[in-house]
Amino acid sequence: MSDTGRIKKPLPDRLRHALWGRVITQDAIPSLRVQTMIDRAHVAMLARQGILDREMAALLLDEIEALEKAGFPGVVGEEPVRGQYLLYESALVERAGSEVAGNLHRGRSRNDLSATALRLTLRIPLTRVQQRLHKLISILVRRAAELRAAPIPLYTHLRPAVEGTVGHYFCAVAMALTRDADALMNLWRDLDTSPLGAGAVGGTSLPIDCTYTAMLLGFNAPINNSIDAVASRDSILRLLSDLAILSVTLGRLATDLLIWSSEEFGFVSLPDHLVGSSSALPQKRNPFLLEHVQARSASAAGAFMAAVTAMTCKPFSNSVAVGTEAVRHVWNPLVDVTQTIEIAQAVVAGASFNMHAIERRLAETTVSAAELADHLAARGIMPFREAHHRVGILVSEAEEQDRPLANVVADWASTQGFDIDPCAFAPGALVSARDFGGGPGARSIERQIDILERHLARLRGALHEILHRHRSAWRQLNAEVTSLRTRSKRSAAEVART
Repeated sequence: MSDTGRIKKPLPDRLRHALWGRVITQDAIPSLRVQTMIDRAHVAMLARQGILDREMAALLLDEIEALEKAGFPGVVGEEPVRGQYLLYESALVERAGSEVAGNLHRGRSRNDLSATALRLTLRIPLTRVQQRLHKLISILVRRAAELRAAPIPLYTHLRPAVEGTVGHYFCAVAMALTRDADALMNLWRDLDTSPLGAGAVGGTSLPIDCTYTAMLLGFNAPINNSIDAVASRDSILRLLSDLAILSVTLGRLATDLLIWSSEEFGFVSLPDHLVGSSSALPQKRNPFLLEHVQARSASAAGAFMAAVTAMTCKPFSNSVAVGTEAVRHVWNPLVDVTQTIEIAQAVVAGASFNMHAIERRLAETTVSAAELADHLAARGIMPFREAHHRVGILVSEAEEQDRPLANVVADWASTQGFDIDPCAFAPGALVSARDFGGGPGARSIERQIDILERHLARLRGALHEILHRHRSAWRQLNAEVTSLRTRSKRSAAEVART
């Protein structure tokens, strides 16, 4: 349909191709199925409200179903002269006639339709990200339990700081990721309100029932303001922001594992199926998957900046810059983050830790320095700041003499008349006492694992409830449509008999 009544000529070919492509491809079928889902709910509501004759509604529903089952002929493979939706509507008019299909768009606009389709289309990829993230957290918690007592130096500024455990580290990453999971769960409060019925921007005078269509489409409720319904895409910004923050955490995890897997550290080893070889260097075992995680962690951040820039200073109404151009940046990050999480799952699950290399490195470090200073202060030997200064001097002496710090401290203590057991500060002996402040002590790790497991169970339960509601709505929509079509056919048969 190139003549709209108001506009007589379509866009030039090169501009149409830039906006919508040359033809509608098979890739558009998922979005067309979302369209038919919305149409079925809308038609059922129009008939229920008496806005559309029931027999006409049933005929329209028949044609919508037939068009979908046939693979959308008249849409797929065709050139979108004025966009995909009008091509789809034209295909229905060709099948059912304008007397029937021409009523489909009553009480709505492409503006509220697009906003509704966006929210429905986001459901599957968002759910996929959440499910993968929950699994990654579960793997991290399992590995934390397995390695709760495995010592490892904890670094600040890439320098050995204190002694911790691998389980302690994995709990830390898992806790950061649960906050990301919480943020993604909170998005459903935005996405579970329906814009359908808001029209172009000002609602409609037709007595539509937005609550009914919201229920049939699995939303919690309709949006209360028609301008907000079509103008707002802030949920997209929140989604991209949350994905960007999640990606930062994944990238930092990848960086640590990449450093620890280097030959200079040798703390971590990955199995053959998680490393790559070199085309020229036969000795190489490259942890290239971790580099993919690092690089893809930029995808969501870049998309967020593109989307927020596209929306900035645009009028608060329907806007192509907001509803189309800004939104198109959301899809690739959803795929990238999902795949990045899957890579992280495989690496965390498959990583093994070389305890011999770790213990050797611990023996070379002065990670017991902080504990020694605390010990001197706790025993009342000297104030903490003085103890801190004294231990710093002793660290320098240990390095100069190439001796373990605990032994140098013990020699110094004996000259001062203090009794300090160097074995109490040997590598591996410091972790067990650090049960406070979220440290790596045994009781502390038990608490952390318990907190994570309960948090993860709540997240999974909340997502399950949302998905159950969506599935129930789909069944209800099918039941309502089937009932309407059945009643209409029964009425037609009764008329024929009389």
